[in-house]
Amino acid sequence: MTPTKNYHNTNGITGEALETEEQQATTQQQRVLVIFKKNNNKPMSASQVYVDYIKEYEANLLKPFPTPLHSIRRAITNLKNEDKLRKTTETILGFYKKPEYLYKPI
Repeated sequence: MTPTKNYHNTNGITGEALETEEQQATTQQQRVLVIFKKNNNKPMSASQVYVDYIKEYEANLLKPFPTPLHSIRRAITNLKNEDKLRKTTETILGFYKKPEYLYKPI
């Protein structure tokens, strides 16, 4: 399997800024895997992971804007593409009352 880029450079940044964003995305993916492990590897949706992510890693930060949900979705997709997570056939309703698939560590 081809390695996935962790940061999707849609805004064309370069140099040191690009390296910083790539490292942050890699760290975020590692944290997402930790959340699954802390939840006994049970299947979770992106919204469920997001809630735990904010509690675990950002609750005490003075950030005006927390990590966006779509960043957690990107991390989950990348981990799925790297065969670290598996998408199940189960869904639950997410934040926006739309079905979200559950993912489980491999």
